Amino acid sequence: MNRRLALKTASYGVLHVLVATTIAYMLTGNAAAAAGIGLIEPIVQTGVFAIHERLWETALAKPDPGRPGVTARAARACCLGIDSLLTDDDTPRARAA
Repeated sequence: MNRRLALKTASYGVLHVLVATTIAYMLTGNAAAAAGIGLIEPIVQTGVFAIHERLWETALAKPDPGRPGVTARAARACCLGIDSLLTDDDTPRARAA
């Protein structure tokens, strides 16, 4: 796991624990139950988030079968207008050369 993803996942996890604990306490009025819910659920969700993020990045790097020579990342970047997703290999100029 790269450093940026690890830091993003950790900060998301801390925020998630705080939100989940607060909501659980508001619903139950029981601090012990809120702490249990607030810790277990975010730990699981944080792991799922990291897996989701990895799968999403992998999917973006795969070629788009509907457009030979164009990666899914380039196709999505074009459709969404997000130039930051493009790499030198994804640009039309690089493919034409």
